[in-house]
Amino acid sequence: MEYKRTGTLKVHGSGGSVMAPLASFIQFYEGRWVHVRITQVLRDEDIPLPVREALVDVIVETIFTKSQMLKASERFEELIPNGARLTYANEVARALADAGKNDAAEIFVSAMEERFPREDWKLVMLIFEEGEYEIPTP
Repeated sequence: MEYKRTGTLKVHGSGGSVMAPLASFIQFYEGRWVHVRITQVLRDEDIPLPVREALVDVIVETIFTKSQMLKASERFEELIPNGARLTYANEVARALADAGKNDAAEIFVSAMEERFPREDWKLVMLIFEEGEYEIPTP
């Protein structure tokens, strides 16, 4: 299965910032695409274990930091740990597929569709906590 990159709008003259949707394609907030390499099995038990294991050493594009999310709403203060990076569920599925881990991608998509049957699961945000990822050097 092929997964397309989540749609964002480039901010001209910003040095790489984009306007990215949050929860729907109605509200957009400033973010920046940053590649991270997952370095350990994620702690998020809402993600099936085979998917969390398959993500180790996979490069995933993230879009928001905690400080960027706080510009959208202060309610994220307690929900997002310091040092975390956030990405869309769609980007996790895309990264797994791009890494040739299609079985894990399918498990992940099935779990997301089951959990969010009436929502666009592709825009659901996942949190990578500090220590679960590193930003690779170019």
